[in-house]
Amino acid sequence: MNFTTAVRTCFKKYTDFSGVATRPEYWWFALFNSLGSLLLGLTGISFLRLLWFLAVIVPGLSVLFRRHHDAGRSGW
Repeated sequence: MNFTTAVRTCFKKYTDFSGVATRPEYWWFALFNSLGSLLLGLTGISFLRLLWFLAVIVPGLSVLFRRHHDAGRSGW
């Protein structure tokens, strides 16, 4: 799984809190989120940072819970 596939998968499955997420899917999305936050943080425009946060919070939680399921733990 490459970077773009992982990010697309996370946004497609943003309401799916069941199932599993592979390790590359989780870490590519974490990198995407970190880079986006860093770049928007450097701009200093808090409105864009808030929009970014709102756009990635649910997909981020979803992939986190699915990753926990893949590791054999409860996401909750």
